[in-house]
Amino acid sequence: MGFRAYEPDRDKDAVCRIWREVGWLEKKEEILDIFISAGRAMVAEAGGSAECLVLTEPGTMRYLDTDLPFCAVTSVTTSRIARKQGFAKRLTAETVALDAADGAAVAGLGTC
Repeated sequence: MGFRAYEPDRDKDAVCRIWREVGWLEKKEEILDIFISAGRAMVAEAGGSAECLVLTEPGTMRYLDTDLPFCAVTSVTTSRIARKQGFAKRLTAETVALDAADGAAVAGLGTC
């Protein structure tokens, strides 16, 4: 397993497959392109293919009188092939660490 930045030409088909598996994408792949382009996109590879995608977006959180740099984890998706192997947990931690290194003081993650 290796982690790296999402590369559209290399990863789009695999990411579309993952999003179809989890029921987040039906036909309009351009919606995925817009969503991915809003922030940082990282993939975990297995067997030469992206099998996990984590997306974060930058923002600002107000605390008292201070604006804090913020990153929101907006999506964590893992293929059936890579489930139960720790891909999502490790890639999410790596992605948030990259955002922190770029200045994010606060991170947020919601679940549904």
